[in-house]
Amino acid sequence: MLLKKSIAIALFATSSLVCISTANATTDENLLSIANKLLNIEEKTQSKSTPDAVDAIMREMKKPKAQLNVTSKEDAELDSAAVLLGIAPLVPSRPIPTPVHISRNVPQFNQSQPLAQSRQQRLLNKRKRENLQRLRNKKLRLNRQQQLLRLARTRNRTYQRVNTATRLPANSVWHRVKNGFRFRNDQYRPIVQRAIQRMRSNRGGVMRTLNRSTDYLHLVATELQRRRMPTDLVLLPMVESAYITKARSHAGAAGMWQFIRGTGKRYGLKQTHGYDGRLDVIESTRAAMDYLQKLHREFRGDWFLALAAYNCGENRVHREIEKNRARGLPTDYWSLSLPRETRNYVPKLLAYREVIRSPRSFGIRLPHAVNAPKLIQVYFSKAVDLKKVAYQAGMQASTMQHLNPGFKYGITMPSMTRKILVPRQYAGNMQRAIQRAPTVSPIKIAKYSRATRTYRRRYKRKSRVHRVRHGESLSRIASRYGTTVRKLKRLNRIRGSRIKAGRRLRVAAKSRRSKRG
Repeated sequence: MLLKKSIAIALFATSSLVCISTANATTDENLLSIANKLLNIEEKTQSKSTPDAVDAIMREMKKPKAQLNVTSKEDAELDSAAVLLGIAPLVPSRPIPTPVHISRNVPQFNQSQPLAQSRQQRLLNKRKRENLQRLRNKKLRLNRQQQLLRLARTRNRTYQRVNTATRLPANSVWHRVKNGFRFRNDQYRPIVQRAIQRMRSNRGGVMRTLNRSTDYLHLVATELQRRRMPTDLVLLPMVESAYITKARSHAGAAGMWQFIRGTGKRYGLKQTHGYDGRLDVIESTRAAMDYLQKLHREFRGDWFLALAAYNCGENRVHREIEKNRARGLPTDYWSLSLPRETRNYVPKLLAYREVIRSPRSFGIRLPHAVNAPKLIQVYFSKAVDLKKVAYQAGMQASTMQHLNPGFKYGITMPSMTRKILVPRQYAGNMQRAIQRAPTVSPIKIAKYSRATRTYRRRYKRKSRVHRVRHGESLSRIASRYGTTVRKLKRLNRIRGSRIKAGRRLRVAAKSRRSKRG
């Protein structure tokens, strides 16, 4: 029985070989030689059962050709038989001969049947499939992010392109600012969340403020770190004036840090007819740091109370603290009954801090600001015309006036301050231009005086004072004293048309007072 199966396997292999090899190569001698080899294998395994005999034949077929003692002519025939029997070829690296002619009388076999894979090959294929799946998942995530960005651009067509960059340059000053944040994280409070929502709805205004701040960020951050103060205070001019150096409020505050006259004089900001220290970026920054440090000590290290006092005055904050203390209520910033502007003061600053921390969540991109001084302080020792020296230094006069608004008439005053701000690339040229420029005489300084100041000096000693009553207007007061509203506003430095009851107005003495109707 076993012999018959062996002969059948031999005949099956030889018949298959006939289909694969060429017509000239398939001879009777080749068929008999292969059959004899298979019969010799069967004789060695006569004592075994039928399945063991077949396995032995398979093992013999898988042995290296060096052990089978086959000739080169029989090499291709054994390979073809091994392929048809489902056995790996003896030498996998050698290409398997392809069939040239297939007989119609012999059943055809599938030549594309895959070979048996090794364990390493299966593991390799498994890893390939896993990597392919990871790439597909990553592609899906990227497509989802692109869809979200496209949706954001669609909703904000009137605004700038949505920020797709999540990293700032390594040399950006924003890293320096963010690393110095030390204020408490009170973003969970509803009033802060409302301020954040207002920032999201006013992205255009936020971007304009951030762009203006890039000129002064390094200057303010350096002064804060020199005094070991939190860099959260860099955001204070954004709340106060949006970094507008010439900003003025309805309460009379002026400058980037919004000093009123009395507070400015108390902290060394000189104010004359030709110079206003509140508009001087260098001097006002120094005075603001002094004032904030004093408030921080006064309120025992609570920066939120110090900021509230900076906005509405320390006396008002002390009164509200005493009221809450008498009622047994908390005395922190969030528990005090402060004016509406002061209640929204700290939340607005915290909202700006969230913008700096995660600008992408607001749909904006922080403007580029290198962590290096953009403006240089240039010293002078004489009165010079800033427009002329700016022209000689190769820069625009408007830029010089914008950076140094403290000099009202464009003439430096060494008795007030001896420093001006100049763009870094023009610092050397400006220093040489100041040294070569002629000194401006006091008579010429008076010539540059505005008409308002000239009119005021003319009637400084010959003027009357009128106290505004309820229901009075500028036109009524002007008609009463025989003057015009324009002259009255120029003499008293009034910008708008509204005046408060109780205010004292200066009226020219030469004007004839009319009868009261």
